[in-house]
Amino acid sequence: MKRSATAAVCAVFLTGALLAPVIAKAQQERSRGAEIERTEQLDRDLKKAKKQNKKGEQQREKGSKQLRTAAEKIEEGRKLINASLMDVRKERTLYASVAATIGDAATLEEFREEIKSLRAIEGRWSDAVERAARGQRLIADGEREQKKGEKNLKLGGRNVESAAGSIGAIEAEIAADVDADLADSNRD
Repeated sequence: MKRSATAAVCAVFLTGALLAPVIAKAQQERSRGAEIERTEQLDRDLKKAKKQNKKGEQQREKGSKQLRTAAEKIEEGRKLINASLMDVRKERTLYASVAATIGDAATLEEFREEIKSLRAIEGRWSDAVERAARGQRLIADGEREQKKGEKNLKLGGRNVESAAGSIGAIEAEIAADVDADLADSNRD
């Protein structure tokens, strides 16, 4: 009985001694697998952060373009309105001048000329009012475009800022892992 107990202890000891390197290798492989998984996860996170950064840059670029377009529309609208107002004043003055002489016609032909002059003034005046309305629509479109541009600039800035923080943290983790690997290789 003593012999079988001794044999069992020897068998366990020998098995343990023989399996120790196998167990150590399995633990090392598990550890290496975890390191590989961590590295792959850091790579995925870094790609995601860089994609977010790129998206943010694109949003900011789009926002800047929208703001430039908005400024152009608003400027064009103001120019149209100012030119139209000058035309309306000119036609109003011309109308007052023609209206002052209305009724002086002695013949049907003179009467037709008065009507023709008034219709020409009405047409130019009407065109000026339409140009002013088009200018107001341009300004309104420009203001809407400006709001969109400001929103895209803001969102893009947030995405870039967030991505920069993520990229910095991920790169710090990668650097720490590299430093740890170098320290481990120097011990070996």
